[in-house]
Amino acid sequence: MIKIRRPLRTIVLSVLAVALASGAVAATGVTLAVSQAEAALQKARSLPLPNAGHDRTDEFLALYEDGVLDAGAATGRLSEIGKPLHDTRFLIVPGYLTDFLEVPQSLGLVEHFGGQISALRDAGFDVEVVDIESEASVEKGAAMVRAAVEAEDRPVCLISHSKGGLDALEFLIKAEPQARKQIICWIALQAPFAGSPVADGVASQGLLRWPSEVTLELFGGDGQSLHDHRLDTRAAYLEEHATKIAEIVAQIPILSVAGRVDEVPLPSKHAVIGYWLNNEGIANDGMVPTWSSVLPGSNFIVVDGLDHTGVVLEYLFTKPTDRVAVTTAMLTVAFEHAENFVRPSD
Repeated sequence: MIKIRRPLRTIVLSVLAVALASGAVAATGVTLAVSQAEAALQKARSLPLPNAGHDRTDEFLALYEDGVLDAGAATGRLSEIGKPLHDTRFLIVPGYLTDFLEVPQSLGLVEHFGGQISALRDAGFDVEVVDIESEASVEKGAAMVRAAVEAEDRPVCLISHSKGGLDALEFLIKAEPQARKQIICWIALQAPFAGSPVADGVASQGLLRWPSEVTLELFGGDGQSLHDHRLDTRAAYLEEHATKIAEIVAQIPILSVAGRVDEVPLPSKHAVIGYWLNNEGIANDGMVPTWSSVLPGSNFIVVDGLDHTGVVLEYLFTKPTDRVAVTTAMLTVAFEHAENFVRPSD
C-alpha cells in the first residue's frame, strides 16, 4: 500500500481528522459499537484497584493551598530535589494520533506538551520530544523509543502520555539490562495500561473498524494500534509480562498519573465519551478508565478534574490550566520517591 509521508501527510491528517470526527459521531456504527460494548464495559468496571500503599495523591495535593496549586512551592521543591538529575536527558513520548496535531500546532491553534517542556527547561533540565509515529503499533512505537534512548550517552528520564506509555513499557520489557539501567525515572501520564472500552467499541464494529484500520495504515501507521488499546488485549499483555513489569517497577522509579472527571464540560472533545463512561459507572478521564492508567505496582496519583489531554494539550475552548505548575508538581512527587535511582555522579 502506498503511504503518504510528512509533511504532506500531516496536512491531510489534520483535514481528515476533522472530517472523520464529525462523521463518526453521526455514524450508525457509533451507536452499534456502544450498544455492543457491554463485555468491555464490564471488564472496565472490574479493573482492580491499585495498592493504596503506592498512592501519592496526598503529596500532590499538599502542594495546593486553598484549592490552588502553589507553583512557587512546587518549583522550589523541584529545584532542591532535582539537582542530581541536571545531567539527565528527558525524553517525551507522545500519545496516540498526535501527528494530527502537527499542522494545528504550527498555526498556533494548539500547544502540545508545552507545559512539560517549559516546566523542565525552567528547572534547568534538558528535554527532547521523541519523533515517533503515533499511529504505529505498540511494537513499532517501542522500537522508536529504543532508538531514541540508544542515541543518548546520558541517563534518561521518560515522560509519556497515553499510548506513549504503552510504547515505553514495551521498550522496557524488551530492553537489555544495560539499556533498562539507563532509564532512571519514568512519569506515565494517563496511559491505558489496562486498555480502554473506547477501542473495544470501535474494534467491535466493521463500520468503524475497517475505515479506522485503513486510514491508520494509509497515513503511515498500523491498524494493529487500534487493537493494542483493547481491554482484552491489554489484560493478556499484563498477565503475560507480569514478572517483567514487577522487575521494572522495582528497578525504576515510576509515577503513574491518572485522571478522573465526573463531569466533562461540553466544549471538551472528551465530553461524549466521558459522559458515556460515567453513565456506565466507570471512573474515567474522558477516554481511559482511571484505574487503567496505573501501572501495577507503581506509585501513582489521581488528579480529579483532569481529562485525558488536560495536562498536555491546550486548545481553543479548553478550561485554562497552569500546565507548567501541574507538571512541576508531578515531577516533584515523582522525584521525592526516586531514592534508588542511579544518579549521574555515581
